[in-house]
Amino acid sequence: MIQNRVLTGENVALTAKGEAPYRYTAAPLKDEHGRIIGAVEYIVDIRDEMRVVAMAEAIAQGHDGISTNPAPGMIA
Repeated sequence: MIQNRVLTGENVALTAKGEAPYRYTAAPLKDEHGRIIGAVEYIVDIRDEMRVVAMAEAIAQGHDGISTNPAPGMIA
């Protein structure tokens, strides 16, 4: 937070069940005088997003046999 700006990035956590890609964002939390007193941070699981991107890229490249059925929990 020393940079005094919102930071966003992506990384992959290694778990017992395999890789889990995630996106993180952190933003400085300031008092009424503009002094940084903390941060607001959140992490989002992006596994479904990565699957959709991979599927879209495969379809765009004309690969046959790509299933367009959504994974459980995804909106069709």
